[in-house]
Amino acid sequence: MKRSVKNMPQDELSNGLTVLLDQEPDIDRNILQSGFIQWQPYYDMYILNDEVVVSLEIAGIDLKDVLIYAHKSHVTITGTRRRPLQFTPECCRFHTSEIPYGRFFRRIEFPVPVLPDKQRHNVYNGLLTLFFPVIQERVIPIEDE
Repeated sequence: MKRSVKNMPQDELSNGLTVLLDQEPDIDRNILQSGFIQWQPYYDMYILNDEVVVSLEIAGIDLKDVLIYAHKSHVTITGTRRRPLQFTPECCRFHTSEIPYGRFFRRIEFPVPVLPDKQRHNVYNGLLTLFFPVIQERVIPIEDE
């Protein structure tokens, strides 16, 4: 049975998400290239029913550590995935460590202009899903004289 994306269940913690409109993160290109940003979350983007939908993998990230900067042409998501406190060099020897921790930064360009102030979001099973309504083009007829 197919379920509408709009009717997806929502985790209780999604209320703590901060969305800033028409602002840019205070991160310059030198910081991005220096290794200060350790990783980028994977994402999917698609258009569904006149909305640009972005699903971002944020499993293990506290929403209070995530900032979203929304514009009509792009969205920037920054934050931090913190290593669980029990994982210290004193507690154990690591054999495999594939999960990225630390600061992340992701800028996603939209394929069409959107209305950032009308965005909505939900978090479910480690995926942050953002919904941005597409700006509807208006055709203005030009009459010949």
